[in-house]
Amino acid sequence: MKKLFSIILLLFSHPILAQEIDTAQVKLIRYEWRIDKKSKDSTLAGTLKEYKSGLFKIERERLSDEKSPFGSYYISGPGYETKKESPEFKYIVITVGNTYRRNYFDEYGYLDSIYQESYIDGQKKKWNIKIEKKYKRKGKLEYLIDADGNRNIYSYNAFGKLKRIEQFKDSVLNKISFFKNNDLTSEKFPTRRKYKKDNFYEYDKKHRIVKRDDDDYDSYKYFYNSFGIERIERIYKKRNAIMEYRTFKYNAQGQLIKQYFFGHKNKLQSEYHYTYK
Repeated sequence: MKKLFSIILLLFSHPILAQEIDTAQVKLIRYEWRIDKKSKDSTLAGTLKEYKSGLFKIERERLSDEKSPFGSYYISGPGYETKKESPEFKYIVITVGNTYRRNYFDEYGYLDSIYQESYIDGQKKKWNIKIEKKYKRKGKLEYLIDADGNRNIYSYNAFGKLKRIEQFKDSVLNKISFFKNNDLTSEKFPTRRKYKKDNFYEYDKKHRIVKRDDDDYDSYKYFYNSFGIERIERIYKKRNAIMEYRTFKYNAQGQLIKQYFFGHKNKLQSEYHYTYK
């Protein structure tokens, strides 16, 4: 869990849209149904609520042996369909197991503070973490120190667009992130020895991710239609072979209605249907 939150905090180091947590009015509710391959019976797997503010709340149905005092959900902005693949997914509220976390942003969209509750050995613990940062000028960070103690140094090009973030841990350059048109294009890890030292990302003209290479063995490709994400492929780099893929189907109104997971040799692994209220 500590590793997961480290990843989440790292994502927050990039500029994102600041937004109040407004869940007063529900725009629509989407139900996700897991389809049994043999019986074709359906089981509720999760619920998505879209609010008029533009936020989404995604709640997963918990397993029978899963215990969490907070439930299993998160509230986010747009981009929820590819949350596990996109390097720019935007979290606002996260609940994982026995931990609840709420993130607050400043007027420029950078992480400003974190409120967290956790149950440890049956006792409720609370933390308020203030993010240390300094601006060169309006909206242009000089540095930001995240909750893990990493010092992130920001650099911009002549047009004022983010060009590079250098991350230091105990005065050691641990990571360099490169940007073009505000899109994360590559990452370098100077101190790594065993694992992948360079990550790469590609985007289309609409700034949608089309390729992600940040894994030692696999890379990912993304395909879109007029409604949104249409297909995600996981490619085994050693053989340049598609190991598994997901497809998404939409109705005439652009609403997601079906999702399929295929494994090796195009074998259907799981199927989900969606209904709306």
